[in-house]
Amino acid sequence: MNMTRERLFKYANDYRIRAEKSGRGSDYPTVRRAARSLGYPQSMILQVAEDAKDWGLCLDIAIGIQGNGAYGLYETEADYQLETWDEEK
Repeated sequence: MNMTRERLFKYANDYRIRAEKSGRGSDYPTVRRAARSLGYPQSMILQVAEDAKDWGLCLDIAIGIQGNGAYGLYETEADYQLETWDEEK
């Protein structure tokens, strides 16, 4: 099966929804986890995620984390997170 923007969005969004339902809050898959789960190279996951936002999907790449007035970057692209969100209606 080909990697598509929609498939990556569904994977990342389902991951987020499961985390929220289990009480873990907003937890997102890393590029590494998505590549392993979907069976595609990390570089392809990153490229598809970059394209997804241009197509209006609620998916973006988080390259760091912010909290308590500080901001830090993830060390490798494999650690980047695939964030999804619900469209506002």
